[in-house]
Amino acid sequence: LQSLPIVLIGGRTCSGKTIALTKLSRYIDLEGLANHRGSAFGAIARGDQPAQIDFENSIIIEFNKHRQSSSTLPVFMEDEGHRIGTRTLPIPMHRPMA
Repeated sequence: LQSLPIVLIGGRTCSGKTIALTKLSRYIDLEGLANHRGSAFGAIARGDQPAQIDFENSIIIEFNKHRQSSSTLPVFMEDEGHRIGTRTLPIPMHRPMA
């Protein structure tokens, strides 16, 4: 995680952060990987969340894709809490966000 510059996108619930992320070329949608919208409306019509290990593996896969294409360009992510639904961000990843 430390080898890539990360830019966090913050804002109020339902302010369009995820939509803004998808307009960027280098982003990781943590809520999408967790199959949860992260807000009070998080679980509505999203289905089951992946297992914790699958969620963590998906995060690492996304980071590796960006690292392979460029280790100097920033990757954008939404500023998240420790939990996204029932999934938990790995501590080394959440600590810089806190």
